[in-house]
Amino acid sequence: LPNLEAVPGLLTKWDHIADGFKIAKESLDKNRKAYANESRLYVIGYNTNLVKTQEAPKAWKDLLDPKWKGKVITKLKPNVFLYFLPLWGPEKTMQFVRDFAKNKPPLEKSGSTVLQMVVAGEHPVGIVYYHQALEMKKQGAPMEYILAEPVPMSLSSLVIAGQAPHPNAAKLWVGWELSKVGQESIWRHYWSSLPFPEVGAGPFLADMKGRQISLLGPEEEVKFNTDDLLERYYKILKQ
Repeated sequence: LPNLEAVPGLLTKWDHIADGFKIAKESLDKNRKAYANESRLYVIGYNTNLVKTQEAPKAWKDLLDPKWKGKVITKLKPNVFLYFLPLWGPEKTMQFVRDFAKNKPPLEKSGSTVLQMVVAGEHPVGIVYYHQALEMKKQGAPMEYILAEPVPMSLSSLVIAGQAPHPNAAKLWVGWELSKVGQESIWRHYWSSLPFPEVGAGPFLADMKGRQISLLGPEEEVKFNTDDLLERYYKILKQ
């Protein structure tokens, strides 16, 4: 994470090894003050009762086709487009948002609502969370998804406050959530975890193998000033 030293004492630097915790190195930031605990990614989801497999969009650029005008629902807060920044850069991403907006996509407040409306057949296609699409498929809903590349992915992180009233309890939670048992629990209950090789997230690893990923982490958020870009994307889609 960037600028963690800007406010002395804000976060705790934890020597987890000394405390007997085994945490995968992939989750540690260089300052050892933040611990990535989850990965989330977006996919193109579609209702199989409304869209035939051969006719479904296979790439992000396919969503720009006029045949999908008014049919591709997405979140009102367009986070997904931020995730393209690391690979596409701000100019290409902004142009994609402008072109996508020309198709007048329906907008909903939450990602869960977007998914529910696609499953219910209110809209044939939506930009949805991967883990939610998996859960719907598991339940037998008429849902299929496309892992269009680059696959937009974000990371969530845990931190321990420098003045935490119960720092040892915080360390215990972080240590558990980033353990094999903790990560497998997250996968079982939320279909979301980090792709650690030792964690049994088989479908996730199989789906992601060999794919191009565009990963938006905290450093990229600062680099691209994502708060400003998100507001600009929102205004474009609302026009």
